[in-house]
Amino acid sequence: MKKILIILVGLILINFKSLANNFIKYGIDENTRPEDYSLVDDPTSTYGKVHAFKISSQCGKIKRKKQDDIIEKIGDSDCSENSVRSEIYEEVWEDERPGDDQPFHRWYSWNVYLRSNFPIQETGKLLLGQFHNSECPHLSFTSLGGSDNGKIYYETMKLWKGDCKATVRKEITSIQKLRGNWTNFTLEMKWSNDKLGVANLWLNGNQVLAHRGVTLTLQKEHTNFLKVGIYQCCNSKLIKPANALFTTPKSGPIRESVN
Repeated sequence: MKKILIILVGLILINFKSLANNFIKYGIDENTRPEDYSLVDDPTSTYGKVHAFKISSQCGKIKRKKQDDIIEKIGDSDCSENSVRSEIYEEVWEDERPGDDQPFHRWYSWNVYLRSNFPIQETGKLLLGQFHNSECPHLSFTSLGGSDNGKIYYETMKLWKGDCKATVRKEITSIQKLRGNWTNFTLEMKWSNDKLGVANLWLNGNQVLAHRGVTLTLQKEHTNFLKVGIYQCCNSKLIKPANALFTTPKSGPIRESVN
């Protein structure tokens, strides 16, 4: 009887731990200008502290640090690609789990608020979140500029002749629907480079995506970290200023651990 009781207590403790607040550890992307990111009180009074991101037509230049009179390059400049970003990234390198990737089966959740005047860019690609491998996104939530009228897609990528090419693109929502209100993203992932991959996405509790197939960029499987914020990439025209709010993403083994 005592042994059974010990086992039950252990199971309760494990379950309680899985339901804890699993906020990711995060850092600020090195190409984010200091004036374009801040942690603020939620102006809508819905949440506590939230991440305030903004972009302008000014691209993020390489940041450098000086050590013993040696200038060390930290990040690549967005200016060379006429891009601009304001993002935070998941510190997978400082997490308790081994490696720089994600567990095979994982849940994620965060909330997004686009300002009422959030623009639709004329060219380029807008990313409001991505799982990255330092070369190409494994997947992203992407809006294409121009005549696509603000549609937002779930998109996966592959490396092709030194460039990143879309392999899957499925519509999930639009910039217009995210303006002026908080939208919850809840994402269930099974990370795989074959048919075992799964991506299920709910927006405010309504399922908008049920993808089956590859969810990892081939040959880049062992680095995988989440980034959220605003990344406006590869524009051929002047970038329009934009503002957005995000809550700190959560990551956990079951759905209840991120809600």
